[in-house]
This record gives sequence, C-alpha cells and structure tokens, in this order.
Amino acid sequence: MSLNYPVVQIAYFVNDSVVKAQKMAAQHGAGPFFLIEKIELAWGVHRGKEQKFLHTSAFGQWGNVMLELVQQDLEGPSPFRDMYAPGEEGIHHMA
Repeated sequence: MSLNYPVVQIAYFVNDSVVKAQKMAAQHGAGPFFLIEKIELAWGVHRGKEQKFLHTSAFGQWGNVMLELVQQDLEGPSPFRDMYAPGEEGIHHMA
C-alpha cells in the first residue's frame, strides 16, 4: 500500500449512521451529513454466492476528507461482516 497521496475518503462501518454522524459532528466538527436510508443493491455476490445487501449511509466532509458512515440494515454475510462482528465498528476502507 502506498501513502504517497493524501487520504480523501474514509468509510466507517457503524452500528447507527445517525448516531455516529451526530457524534462526529459534535466531537470533530465533521459535516453536515446527508443520510440515505435503506439502500438496496440490485444484485450482489459475496464470496461466490448471490447475496442481498441493504444499508443506510451518512455522507459528510471532515476538512478535505469525505466520510461515509455505513450501517448494515439486513444482517448476513458481507464485506463488512468479514471484518466486524455484530456490535463492532471501525474503518472499512480509505481512498
């Protein structure tokens, strides 16, 4: 991985997009956040199997960095669950 370029986007996997957006605004001055609820992917394949994915995301800025706060609304296998068990949160990816 090369860090020769600045990070411009961070995606966090969170339990509640609204609560986390409010917390990041209050504690770090991020936002405003724009919420899109119940985003359903038209199709998806995870680890070779067709998989539904329903999520809510809040999008906002923190200085020059775009933040995405992803909440998985339909429990099941996903790239997020590969990293985090139910109840856990954390960074999923940066760009």
